[in-house]
Amino acid sequence: MSPSPRTRLGRLRLCVFRLGIAAVLAWTGGAELFSAQILAAQTSVRLHGEVRDQKGIPVAGATVSADCAQFHARQLTADDGTFAFDAPADCSGKLEVIAAGFAQARLNFTADEAGGEAGIAITLNPAPLYQSVSVTATR
Repeated sequence: MSPSPRTRLGRLRLCVFRLGIAAVLAWTGGAELFSAQILAAQTSVRLHGEVRDQKGIPVAGATVSADCAQFHARQLTADDGTFAFDAPADCSGKLEVIAAGFAQARLNFTADEAGGEAGIAITLNPAPLYQSVSVTATR
């Protein structure tokens, strides 16, 4: 039994689509780039962790920034203090956490430790209070 005209049309569209992608990749020299992107996607790791205060209470809305040579991302912590980024597996760099009322936290990380089962636990300390009082006497 021969395929229906609809099936033949679908196969023709798929063939044209595949040829179009191959032509674009060949024309732009993108075959290497395309394969490198696939390889990078296969070698990514999920960097995750939790931000808490000194009493162990989750800090919601803290800004967590992850920076390494080829990866830069910023995210707010969830209500339970958690954060997560998808980063290259060979990423190692600095993690910075900023939250209102707390001192800024900075630490070095590698994708191996941050992508492990436990992730990264960050404890924020209260920001130092600076208060000045001026007293003047008048008569």
